[in-house]
Amino acid sequence: MPLPTDMDTSLKIISKEFGFKISDKRKPTNVRFSVSETLKAAARLGRRPYRPHLAPVSLNQQAATLPPELLDHILDYLHDDNEALRNCSLVCHALVPSARYHLFQKVKITQENFVRATTIFAGDSPHLTQYVRDLTLELPMGSLNSTLGRLRSLLANEEAPVLLRVFMLVLSPRMPNVLRLTLKDVPVDQSVVAMLAPNFPQLHTLSLFDCWFSCNADFYAILRDHPAVRHLRCGRLSSLFGSEALSQEDVVPPRSLQTLKITEAYSTSPLTLIPWLVTHSNPEHYTYTLYRLGQVTKLNQCLVQLSCLKHLHVIFYRWRTEDVEEVAVTPAVLTLIPRHPPTITTLTVDTKIHSVLLAVSLLGHLDPHAFAHLRTLNILMHLHEEFVKEVPLESWAAMDQTLSVLLSLGAINVCNVCSDMTHLEAGKDAVEARLPVLSVRGLLRFDQKWQPLQLKF
Repeated sequence: MPLPTDMDTSLKIISKEFGFKISDKRKPTNVRFSVSETLKAAARLGRRPYRPHLAPVSLNQQAATLPPELLDHILDYLHDDNEALRNCSLVCHALVPSARYHLFQKVKITQENFVRATTIFAGDSPHLTQYVRDLTLELPMGSLNSTLGRLRSLLANEEAPVLLRVFMLVLSPRMPNVLRLTLKDVPVDQSVVAMLAPNFPQLHTLSLFDCWFSCNADFYAILRDHPAVRHLRCGRLSSLFGSEALSQEDVVPPRSLQTLKITEAYSTSPLTLIPWLVTHSNPEHYTYTLYRLGQVTKLNQCLVQLSCLKHLHVIFYRWRTEDVEEVAVTPAVLTLIPRHPPTITTLTVDTKIHSVLLAVSLLGHLDPHAFAHLRTLNILMHLHEEFVKEVPLESWAAMDQTLSVLLSLGAINVCNVCSDMTHLEAGKDAVEARLPVLSVRGLLRFDQKWQPLQLKF
């Protein structure tokens, strides 16, 4: 580079070379000082290592360089954080599909949000319906909340409520990817069954609670129109005409299911559909909730009907004081009588805070012949020393003796269902002291957290 001829030219060259902007307003007496300082600064900058200048890259361009599978895996960690998922969908277009996959995978439609849900899924953003996989409809409307109102509606053959028809004819056809459907407080007749038939081709889990059917044939028609259903949950189902409307053509073998969960609670209706349902289904995993002592007979009637049963899950929930006292006096009233020959390989007993006595009494009166193939026993309880000591020693001794003769039994998992872990060790020691034979055999295992059975969909 040729040497500069004057001071101004030198300053311009230095400014261009190193990116400085040197002001031309300088005092003549200070020119030599300003030039010398500028040259020193230029020399210092010249000794720095060279760094290439990178153009700014937006977040969208950075995310676009990652494979979609990796983006999906990253956002899977945020599946339960809706605020974080919404922020991710706003900052980057590449993250929108993955965020929507979790944000709209579970939708609950009620009477309060029905108009808003219809506006979104059938008007403004119909493409969002492709992400819905778990759908719940809960429509308690007007007088239909009462048992008398439901009966009057079915007897009068009234037209299905407007919101229910909009759901069946407008919203449901737009959600072909729904895998789990829950209907609660929904009256079901032939018109509703006909509207529901072409929808949800991939449905594999159906949950029905507080639903009234015109007849049992309508319930059977729903299962027939959705052959992929393998998991069924029912609670407080009633049928007005029962099986009277069933023709000879509708008499078919029981429906094979992977899981069947029944919750009857304190249903006072004599029109319950549950007994008919049990005789027309054949599950591998059966869950039954016991609310009172009188239901034990119903449970045994169900167990006799299930020929393919492998996993039995019994839940004790909020028993009345008089029923618990009767069990304390006569524990044999909790005896289970499954089908012969024995098929049950896994038994799970789920107790609440004050139901440890019920679980111990039930296990102390198992029939060794009826449970000859039992391999795994799961006991869900509050593993607290106080609750363990409340159960009489005679009940623990009966449980220890009964389970010790089951030669096929390989593990007894005692799982703590309480969030407080401070009492875990004391409760564990109390249980082991009351089950000496099972402890010596090494069958007792204490898990801090219950791991439910993994179901294949």
